Amino acid sequence: MKLRKPRFNTVTKKSITIILGIGLALLLAVSMMLPSIFYELMKPYFCNHISGLASASATGISYIYTRNNPWVRNFGYDETLLGLLDAYDAPDAEKDAVRQEIEALLPTFTLGNRSPYLDEPGAISVMSYMMVTTEDGDVFCRPENRDLIPAIVNSDWYREIQQDPKPEGTLKFEYSPIFTVRRNGRDYSFMCVEDPFLASEKMCYGMSIVEFSDIKNLFARLEKIGIEDYAFVKEDREILYRNLNERDSHIRLGEYPQEVLDGEQYETLYFYHDDGIDFAVRCTYSYENLKLYIHVPKNVLLAPYEQTFQMFQGILFALFAVFIVIVCLTLKGVLGRLTRLSHQMDRVRGGDYNVKLDDSSGDEIGNLARTFNLMVSRIKDNIHEIIRHQKREQRMQYSLMVSSVDPHFIYNTLNTISFLAKMDRSQEIVAVNRALIGTLKDRLSMKNYKTFDTVEKEKQVLGQYMLIQEYLCHNRMELRFLAEEQDLSLYIPKNILQPLVENAIKHGILLHKDENRQIVDGIIEVSVAGQRENIVITVTDNGVGMEDETIRRFFRDKPPKPCVDGEPEHIGIYNIRMRLEFLYHGNYRIQADSAPGKGTSIRIILPEHCDQDF
Repeated sequence: MKLRKPRFNTVTKKSITIILGIGLALLLAVSMMLPSIFYELMKPYFCNHISGLASASATGISYIYTRNNPWVRNFGYDETLLGLLDAYDAPDAEKDAVRQEIEALLPTFTLGNRSPYLDEPGAISVMSYMMVTTEDGDVFCRPENRDLIPAIVNSDWYREIQQDPKPEGTLKFEYSPIFTVRRNGRDYSFMCVEDPFLASEKMCYGMSIVEFSDIKNLFARLEKIGIEDYAFVKEDREILYRNLNERDSHIRLGEYPQEVLDGEQYETLYFYHDDGIDFAVRCTYSYENLKLYIHVPKNVLLAPYEQTFQMFQGILFALFAVFIVIVCLTLKGVLGRLTRLSHQMDRVRGGDYNVKLDDSSGDEIGNLARTFNLMVSRIKDNIHEIIRHQKREQRMQYSLMVSSVDPHFIYNTLNTISFLAKMDRSQEIVAVNRALIGTLKDRLSMKNYKTFDTVEKEKQVLGQYMLIQEYLCHNRMELRFLAEEQDLSLYIPKNILQPLVENAIKHGILLHKDENRQIVDGIIEVSVAGQRENIVITVTDNGVGMEDETIRRFFRDKPPKPCVDGEPEHIGIYNIRMRLEFLYHGNYRIQADSAPGKGTSIRIILPEHCDQDF
């Protein structure tokens, strides 16, 4: 007997081939980790490179303040300035003249080249202005810089140094945060360096105002390679300026180890983060009280090598694409059959059961296809059976609600007919009997499950009902039916007007009595009007009205179930709300406007067209 070779037709064996392909894809994915591996290997080089740029920026800042700060410190030793400050406080001093002399002594310090044509990124070029303030609130500065005074003297920083000034001769300078004012149509940012001194036995504060753009220019080389996250920090870890806002900045002083926060002059220390490297360098001597922190993201460090990475990854992707094409061609049949099965399942999940999958193969996918077809066929049969049951139940429930008749109404009507017979009032007997027959016929004749009827037909039925009520009630009642000629042909839910009128009579008019305990004559006004794409039905009576609690219970809250034992309460309203919910699924409104002794007005707003399938 000749053995047949086993056919390669099982999903398991085909899965093995796919797994081998996935394994190869994972190997390619590992090769794509080259940037991360390269980053770990190149960290020492990156640190040296960025440390050099950071040190150069810190050196520039140190040079600026090392040349600038002695001018501030010399204020306390300038005999001429001290003498003028004493003279300014003299009782008979001509303050304006003395002020001019003081301000003439305040120098403007210039360092480096200020020409815009020769300015280069990272060049040391700064102009600073001197200012002197006193604890009495006097401020001395060049006239052209008086627009900077409010930003300084009104700041929290200035108030703090006034409340707790450093003793005269303290080595450390006090740096301000960055101030910004509007000057010559542009934002002018500046930073102050403060040192206290005594004059005329009162505390004075010498200040140097440095334009902040001159300092930021020192970071041009860093920003050129994409480094934007840096901050100036005082020795007490107070951040004077950060280039990015706190939300976007990755500089977190509280996360750095102590050795990074310490350090000698120009010593650049670094700290590794998951997303990059942080650098810290003391910009100046320790007494000048300023450090620089820089965060360099990993993507900035790798940016110069991005093109190489892209070329290498492109080669890998090309090889991977060739491999995928080969695998897809090999597994085309299997993948195509699985795709067709998945599409058919998606259609079923979306509610389309008119699907059938043709697959006569003998492997697992063919078995799935046959099982799928069988399941869909059974689901369709079950759904059709459920729909038939639901429709029968809805029709039965709806017909019961429409055809419900108050047995007391029939009983009282028959008693009235008997009374009229005893009185030999045959014409009235015929009229009442016809009205009763018409009412019952309309209620109980539900052939073809008629759900809607015209306004004109409902008006006729309502007239028959009111004719009977004229004999049942002890008071006179007037029905006013308001509807335009074109509105009489509108279709509304069948038997919706009569329960509203019945409710108005039973719970409103028959309970309304005057001061002599006599029932007040009733007036019921029914109006039906088409408004745009809606039909508005309004039933108004002059009965006893309702409390707010009754309105909320029967017209706003979830429809309450009518009483089972004893006399039903507002069964007509429950009936109407349940029927409208069946027909419109919440796409309607029912409102009640009433107050005790003021009558009741009920308004129903319905869409003109209803697509409910009964």
